[in-house]
Amino acid sequence: MTSQTQATKQQLETKQLKGKLLLAALISIPAIIVMNPWLIPAFAANIPSGSYKEGLAWSAIALISVPVYMWCPSHLYLGAVARLKRGSVNVESIVALIIALASFFSLAITIIPGFSAMVPMAVPVWDYLMPAIALSLVVKISQDKKEHG
Repeated sequence: MTSQTQATKQQLETKQLKGKLLLAALISIPAIIVMNPWLIPAFAANIPSGSYKEGLAWSAIALISVPVYMWCPSHLYLGAVARLKRGSVNVESIVALIIALASFFSLAITIIPGFSAMVPMAVPVWDYLMPAIALSLVVKISQDKKEHG
């Protein structure tokens, strides 16, 4: 592979990571506000805790957040699978596993009726996980920039 082809490939990957970062950031902000209404008192007054509106807002955020959990960290998932096939693990593999487990746990809490009764103190972690995914994308972009100038 020529250096020009490799540079073009690297630029394309960086552009894709920046698009993923933008999507993660755009979805994370409303998710954090909906799941922590006390951050904006006017919002908290319109959606009281335990109301139908709150449940509807959480469900909408859960559905909107699926691309952030599945597509945005896909480079982590693919890298983890490739490393596991070679019999090695690194920090990215562990981060991919944590993101996948937290995503499925949060989805189970949201869509399975009575799940919170089965698991006491179960709380979805959508609002904490999305910034973590965005941060992992920032780290990956900065690593790529450092490695390839």
